[in-house]
Amino acid sequence: MYMYTVSSDSSRPQVLTERDYEDYGLHEYNYEFPLNVSIPNNRLPEGYSIRSVSNEQDYLKYIEVIGSVYDHCRQHMTIEKMRFMTQAEFYHQDLTLAAVDDSGRFVGFCMFRLDPLTNIAEMELLDVHPDFRNQGLEEAMLSEGLQRVMKYRPILLCVVEVDVSEPLNEKLESAGFIRSVKMNMWGKMI
Repeated sequence: MYMYTVSSDSSRPQVLTERDYEDYGLHEYNYEFPLNVSIPNNRLPEGYSIRSVSNEQDYLKYIEVIGSVYDHCRQHMTIEKMRFMTQAEFYHQDLTLAAVDDSGRFVGFCMFRLDPLTNIAEMELLDVHPDFRNQGLEEAMLSEGLQRVMKYRPILLCVVEVDVSEPLNEKLESAGFIRSVKMNMWGKMI
């Protein structure tokens, strides 16, 4: 069984220790983007464009590129789930981005959600196909996504549950995101 503690919670670690949980250490970070800072202007490399995901053909390409990065999405992300998600109140077509090469292949993805009740924005996804890394695509998609989401004037812009080993941490910090929460994972064999 697993539990998490956040850096600001002083009592939960003590309670978990008393119940024989083991602290497995730092597991993930949460980030916030200060709303008063400039958005970096990271340009796309030549031969690529960024566009919104707008139809079912796009959904299939989007699912494919996500599956190239996340194995669990390869199994569970389907066209039906994509259709369902696009009907959710938090979904905005202009905040679901794909990096596309000259041949029309989706090689990267970035998605922001915007809660309509709280006006809190969350960056859900950002990555590129393994064959297209280290070209500046992630940074360019992040810049474009930030520019688009800021048009909605969110009261908070965050990224949650980023694994400490992810290269995404460095990209977020270089774009101006600030680590707001550190989360430790605790476990116990039952």
